[in-house]
Amino acid sequence: MLGTRIALIVLTALLVCGTARAEDKIVLATVNGEEITSDALLNELRNIHSEQTEEVHRADFNVNRLLQKLINDRLLAQDARDLGLNQEKTITDAVRWFRETQAFELLVRDVQPTTFEVSESEVRASFDHNYQRVMLRILCVPDSSLSAAIADSIVGQGVSMASLAQRHAIDKFKDVGGDAGLFPLFDIPEHLAKKIESVPSGTLVGPMMLWRTWALARADAILPPEEELYDSVKVILKNFLLMQRGAEFRKDFIAREGAAIPVMVDSTAIDSIPGRFALGEPGVGTVIVRIGKDRVLTSEDLQNKFTHRYIARGDRNQWDVLYEVLDEQFDLMMLKEIAKQRK
Repeated sequence: MLGTRIALIVLTALLVCGTARAEDKIVLATVNGEEITSDALLNELRNIHSEQTEEVHRADFNVNRLLQKLINDRLLAQDARDLGLNQEKTITDAVRWFRETQAFELLVRDVQPTTFEVSESEVRASFDHNYQRVMLRILCVPDSSLSAAIADSIVGQGVSMASLAQRHAIDKFKDVGGDAGLFPLFDIPEHLAKKIESVPSGTLVGPMMLWRTWALARADAILPPEEELYDSVKVILKNFLLMQRGAEFRKDFIAREGAAIPVMVDSTAIDSIPGRFALGEPGVGTVIVRIGKDRVLTSEDLQNKFTHRYIARGDRNQWDVLYEVLDEQFDLMMLKEIAKQRK
C-alpha cells in the first residue's frame, strides 16, 4: 500500500508539473496479476475531463478514488470472465460493435482533414449562382393524371397557367394564379431547382412530386442576386461548401481505398421500396447490399430509414430521398469495412 501511495504522489507531481513523457509507465496496482499503470489512469482522466460540462473544484477530484474505480472495474471484468459472460452472444456482439465503432471513428479522424479550405472567391461564386432570384409560378394538384392533362393544356393548347391554377390548384398560390413571387435558387427544393436550371426561362417543368402533390412549375424570369444579401449569407454558403468538400473527400477516399472490396447491390429490390411504402407493406429481410463477406443492408432496414426521412421531408421526391438514404448507408458501410480491414 505504501508503494502505491508513493506512486500516486509521483504521478500527481508529474501531472501537475506536466513533465511526464509518453514512454513513462508506472505500475500503480496489481489485481490478480493484471497491472494497472499510469497510462490507464491518464486515459481515465482524459475521459473525465472531455465529458466535464461544469467547473471542476479541487474537492471534486481524488486520485485514490479514481484508482479504486479502475481496480473495481478490473475485478468486475475478471469475475465476468470467470462466469463465462465474455462468451455470451449479447456480450460478444456488444464488444464487436464497440470495436467497430472505435475503428470507424479512428479511421475518420486519421484520414479526414480537421477542416477544408474554402476561398472567398468560391463563396462569391456560390452566392452568384445560388442566390439568383427565380420569378416562380407553380400549380399543385392532388394526382398525376390531372397534372399531366393541365401540362398538355398549357404546352399544347396555350391555355394560361394562371387561369388553370385558379381553377385547379390546391396550394396557397391558387388565388394569385400560381404566382409564388421571387425565390433565391438556394431556397427552392433541390430537384425543382435543378430542373429550372436545366431549361430556358419560361419552360414548363413537371409534373413532379412536390410537397406530396403533383406540381407544375415555371421560371418566368431569373434575376441576379440582391447584392446587399451577400454579407448576411456568406457564412451559410461557406458551411455549405465545406459540407460538399467533406462529402467529396469521403467519396474519393472510398473509391480509392475500397476498390478491391467486393460489393453486391440488388437494384430491383431497392426500386420496390417506394411501392411497398405506398401500399403500407412492411419491409422484408432480403439482403439488398452486401459489402465484403458479411456486412449487409436489408430491405427492411433501408425501407425504415427511407420512411423516416421521407415523412420528415415532404418537399422531396421519393426517389431522391430513397437514393440519398441508400448513398449515405453505402458510404457508411464502406468506411466501416475499410476500417475493419485496416484493423
